[in-house]
Amino acid sequence: MTDEPTIDTDAPNTGGILRQLMEDGATFARAQADYVKAELGERSAFILPGLALAGIALALALALIVALIIVAMVWLSGAIGFGWAVAAMTSILLAVILLLFRASSRQFKKAFRPWQIP
Repeated sequence: MTDEPTIDTDAPNTGGILRQLMEDGATFARAQADYVKAELGERSAFILPGLALAGIALALALALIVALIIVAMVWLSGAIGFGWAVAAMTSILLAVILLLFRASSRQFKKAFRPWQIP
């Protein structure tokens, strides 16, 4: 009385299992690629506004430097009243530059936030 193993003829063979595994792997890879494309598309929407705000802030910073040089020359050769104008212009432009850089950094943080896989 020997127990012979029964052969299940309806079970898939090794080739069928490997074929199914390859199809599942390809489907998973395509789904991951589509997810990455969608994520990068969403993030790229934040890069352009961030660069634009940083560019405006840089232009204002350069304008501040030029204006300070001009005002300093006028102030040194003129009356004391120009000093208050320099202080007001400097504080206003610095506040605008600071606000633009903060807005720019928020855009870049949104664009380069950590990946979240659903």
